[in-house]
Amino acid sequence: IDRVSVKASTGNLDGSEGPRAQSTRAFARNLGPHVAVPIVFWDERLSTAEAERSLRQSLEIRRTLLGKDSAEVADSLSALADVMSYRGEYAQGLPLIEEALQIRRKLYGENHRLVAESIGDKGQNFGERGDFKQAAIYLRQSLVLHRKVRKVLHPDLAEAANNLAWALAGLDRPAEAFFLRTSDQHEV
Repeated sequence: IDRVSVKASTGNLDGSEGPRAQSTRAFARNLGPHVAVPIVFWDERLSTAEAERSLRQSLEIRRTLLGKDSAEVADSLSALADVMSYRGEYAQGLPLIEEALQIRRKLYGENHRLVAESIGDKGQNFGERGDFKQAAIYLRQSLVLHRKVRKVLHPDLAEAANNLAWALAGLDRPAEAFFLRTSDQHEV
């Protein structure tokens, strides 16, 4: 190992330093005495901007070459929505998720793991915005569909159960959240 990269915003684009940048620098100061290599800051804001540009370009190429309703277009839409979520731009990500879901339903029908995944993405989007009631609705649909399409124990079931448990905890329903986190890890 020749360096430690700290991947976080190191300030605002105007050059000023916000609370996250200060927290990141404090983390690096505390870490410094425990590592024998330099600590390098990696500005994630520019990385996500570049990722968004690349994904939008890929999306347009796929739409042109493969058609607007191809599986690859749905994949690009989902990836672009992930970037929007990472940046906290949940409202901009939701239409991308909904378009990916519509394409996947058209391609695969209602009972498919990618449809369940897109429904779960929609629930996650609502939850990240603090709307745990809407999140729980979609995350429950995702879990039910994952159970239906996965006939054996599968990590997707555990992830779907954990996602719903997260939303239920956000609704101050900890008993239900605990039950989901423990039951779907071991049974279908």
